[in-house]
Amino acid sequence: MSKVRYCLIFVLFLCIQCEEPIELKLNDTDTAYLVVDGFITTEAKAHTITISQSTPFRNNEITPFLKERVSSIEIVDNFDSATPLTERELGVYETPSDFAAVEGRTYQLRFTRENGQNYESRPQTVPPSGQIDDVYFNYEVRQVYNSEVDQFVDRGGLQFSADYTFSNADSFMAFDWEGTYIFRDSFKPCYVSDQNNGMAALVNNTRFNALEFEGEEIFFYNHDFRFLEKYSFNLLLYSMDRAAYNFLSDVEAQLNSSGSIFDPSPKQLNGNVYNVGIESEVVLGYFGAFNVTSERIFVTAGQIPVVPPFDICTRGPPGVPPSYCFDCVFLIGASEIQPSFWE
Repeated sequence: MSKVRYCLIFVLFLCIQCEEPIELKLNDTDTAYLVVDGFITTEAKAHTITISQSTPFRNNEITPFLKERVSSIEIVDNFDSATPLTERELGVYETPSDFAAVEGRTYQLRFTRENGQNYESRPQTVPPSGQIDDVYFNYEVRQVYNSEVDQFVDRGGLQFSADYTFSNADSFMAFDWEGTYIFRDSFKPCYVSDQNNGMAALVNNTRFNALEFEGEEIFFYNHDFRFLEKYSFNLLLYSMDRAAYNFLSDVEAQLNSSGSIFDPSPKQLNGNVYNVGIESEVVLGYFGAFNVTSERIFVTAGQIPVVPPFDICTRGPPGVPPSYCFDCVFLIGASEIQPSFWE
């Protein structure tokens, strides 16, 4: 589930949990809202769009969104070139594997539900790309809260930092990352895909005169079994327009809310998808068109001053290792095929 969808659920959950009664004007508490989640980038690959419906809260329980099949769905650019999407599974649609958005070009998502209602996104123009100048890491020990012992403890981890450059004086960007590590069973290695939960580390330079930034911490990753041998860290930099940045900023603010009285009140996240015939209909989510650049580095065990604190095959009940310890393909995200980028 993407970060956007987590936030949409979280916002509705907060409204239920507030102890101070708030009179909300809801016509129908069982209303199911359409949810659109996905974006395209300048990277040539299969880009995914998910169509679903929100589900009502019952007995303070959060339920997953229901995927929805549509009768047609396509991405159209400002040259009237249409790219149909194919259904990978219920409610999940993909572009062709070689599809790549083009900088400066404008795109719209258009689809028709099975009830005949037509929907489209506001036009999204791919902005100029920012630049990643360098990526590097440092091993650090930080204080983290351990719920098992109810106290703060020292925990080692890798601080990934970057030097980067904005494309112009009014730029909006977000960082994300993808990782790959080696996990070995008794007979063979597997290459395991490791990903962030969604875009994070939003940055903009509207308050600064400089275009270049150095030594900015992007992510901190706890030191564990992933770093036993070699780890591939691929940093992704997405350039976007102000509207997409504002939407993701609202998502990030709601996700990081601690629930205190000083937090801003939860609010409806206004997306950019609408019903062509009934613009007053509430549609949740966002369709984006981003420029992306990336930089990959490798981290070897010899570059880290200490060994990981545990091996996942030694955790759990004594004498009952998980199945992936005997066959590593059972580990989520694992494959026996070595990635093309692996050194």
